[in-house]
Amino acid sequence: MSNTTTISARLLEYLFIGQLARVRRISRSLALFHRPSTAQRLPAEVLSLIFACATHDSHERSDTLASPLIVSQVCSRWRRIALSTSLLWTAITVTYPYTTTQRQRIDAWLFRSKTQPLDLLLDLRDPAWNWDEDSQSSAGEAMQHVLDLLIPNINRWQHFELLSDTWLPIFIFLERTRDVASVPLLHTLKLSRCNAYFAAKGQTFSPVELRTHIPVFGGTTAGNLRVVSLAGVHVDWSVSALKGLTELEVKYHASDVMPSFTQFKGILAACPDLVKLSVLGWGPRPPLPTRASAGVPGEEEEEEEPVAVHYPPIQLLKLTHFSFGFVDLDYAIDLLSQFSFPRLKNLSIEDVSRTINPSTAQDATRLIEWLGHTPSTHEEALSSNDDILEHPFPLSRIKTLQFNGISALRTAVTYFLSCCASLQSLHLSNAEGSTLLSSLKPQTVEFSAEPAVSIPCPELAELTIDFERVDFDMLSDVITSRSDAGSSSLERIYVEMSEDEGEECGISDMARAVFIAAGIKLLAFSI
Repeated sequence: MSNTTTISARLLEYLFIGQLARVRRISRSLALFHRPSTAQRLPAEVLSLIFACATHDSHERSDTLASPLIVSQVCSRWRRIALSTSLLWTAITVTYPYTTTQRQRIDAWLFRSKTQPLDLLLDLRDPAWNWDEDSQSSAGEAMQHVLDLLIPNINRWQHFELLSDTWLPIFIFLERTRDVASVPLLHTLKLSRCNAYFAAKGQTFSPVELRTHIPVFGGTTAGNLRVVSLAGVHVDWSVSALKGLTELEVKYHASDVMPSFTQFKGILAACPDLVKLSVLGWGPRPPLPTRASAGVPGEEEEEEEPVAVHYPPIQLLKLTHFSFGFVDLDYAIDLLSQFSFPRLKNLSIEDVSRTINPSTAQDATRLIEWLGHTPSTHEEALSSNDDILEHPFPLSRIKTLQFNGISALRTAVTYFLSCCASLQSLHLSNAEGSTLLSSLKPQTVEFSAEPAVSIPCPELAELTIDFERVDFDMLSDVITSRSDAGSSSLERIYVEMSEDEGEECGISDMARAVFIAAGIKLLAFSI
């Protein structure tokens, strides 16, 4: 073999080996490219669980609507898994205006959810509503169409929430559901007429022609019902399905559709495990106005002078959260005097009249003084029951407190806060802040011996401030005076402010130094 032939053979061999190596590298790359991803290798059961968590673990309602649609459009395998996972399709949302697309979506969700419990949100509020009750008849029509689809599946309702500007959709809901046989799975019911104006003093319900008191689900006992919120929505209080609740919210009612005291007490008596109670605006009619209570209606048929009737207190032994909003101070004190919450841990007090009309601010001094000085309005009843603690409102055991729109004398607020020996979290909002903030300063108390220093809320660890304007110099003065008195419990201060205020929050270097020296985290954020 010639040298030329030998060289050619070796060159071909070299080129072949090099090309073979290149082909092998390409083959390996292609194999890696076509290898299923980690997500694709997951079992269908695991993917189904992941999809369900992505849909229902979010606090945003929009996510529960978007998530199943997104995962079902990634690939054919994911779509098959999503469509066969009934838990993905249990959250149904209806918004205004109601469209054919929404109807088709409801049909699809009802079919795909199979027999799963349903989470229903009907938001029929119109952002462009002109405050005319008769201008939103289309919302009533939408309510009829939606209920045509949902009522046949009422045995699957687990959470139901209805929001409306006007009364008609709520009236239609109460009428259409009054003849149902049962609602076995229903856990949460929230009905809201989103118009706090009706809670104003002297305001009555309208439209008058739809004022009828309709029982919730016709009075049918909903054995699994635990959470109820009625905002501006009255029902037939005498035929009540409100039993066995753990949370009850009654707010923003017109005064003339309030339940009677007897009816209200009966509802609470039927809920011995009640943990949270909210009464904002008007609650029940009191058995006897013991002081002037203008704006609180009495029984229309009574013409004779009322006779004093003494009731034992409404005792809720498991109640830990109480939110109370007042429109009329006399009525508020009369109502609170009927309650006994010996295990209260979380208290919220709000001036609802200020919420309705921001330019209106009541002097709540009498109410704050009453709460702080309530030794035993029910002393006789309390002493006869060993299970009841000494104080109907045990301020010394309260852990969290919120004042919303409260205006009162500093002396009253200071004394009130001095009773809150175990308070850990305080939220102050919608008020002139200097009085409330200065009430946190230590006070000199004169005893028979030498004077002593009393620190309001000595265990306070968290303070949230939401005022129109925050006086940081005042706040730093409060921090300094508490530190000088030996209180070092305060760890965090949250300041909520508008965007404009946030740009010029006005924290001086000296005030900032006070917060740093005290080891306090100051978190200011815009809302």
